Amino acid sequence: MYNAKITATAHYVPKKVVTNEDLEKFLDTSDEWIRTRTGIRQRHMVEKGVATSDLAAEASRRLLERRGISASEIDCIIVATVTPDMFFPSTACILQEKIGARNAWGFDLSGACTGFVYALAAAVQFVHSGAHRKVLVAGADVMTSILNPQVVLYVPHQANSRIVDAAVERMGLDKSKVVLNIDRYANTTAATIPIGLSEACERDRVRRGDLVLMASFGAGFTWGSLLLRWAA
Repeated sequence: MYNAKITATAHYVPKKVVTNEDLEKFLDTSDEWIRTRTGIRQRHMVEKGVATSDLAAEASRRLLERRGISASEIDCIIVATVTPDMFFPSTACILQEKIGARNAWGFDLSGACTGFVYALAAAVQFVHSGAHRKVLVAGADVMTSILNPQVVLYVPHQANSRIVDAAVERMGLDKSKVVLNIDRYANTTAATIPIGLSEACERDRVRRGDLVLMASFGAGFTWGSLLLRWAA
């Protein structure tokens, strides 16, 4: 097994800075509100037309310069991103072309905030196995490409109440014990359970000592459940 180590690091952010005061001009917020809740004072935003690969390429060029090697020495490129330039080819392939890493292959890894850690772990395995000696790992995202601060983008997925009915029937529950509000709200994703629980409390349907079962599943496929005894 070969040892793996990080031999150089570099980063790049767009030059355009958007402060909290800038957001105050068109959003119902304030610098004080944002800072006290998030610690954020400003953020960097790309100009129109700038892609994730552009940011990754600039950072990669700086990295290669600091490391003192040419792009042709790179064996593999892993780009961690949830905002790829396009569905295909991968942003890693585009990055390869932009920096001239003609001897490298590459792929993208989608892990959101954990993506870079996943990508780095994968790179380590390539080195440990002896498959590669130099792996370029880039974590890059252009979140402004999927955000519009001017609009509140809400198109709910229209889930089916029959799913709930089927679960209730299989568990042999009395329907009076089941919270169902899909007829009024549709599928509100992560808000479904808290909305239903809040309404049940407002209507005195949940009392101290009651057993409360929360169960959900989502895209992914993800699923989870909690059984608790109400103490409020």
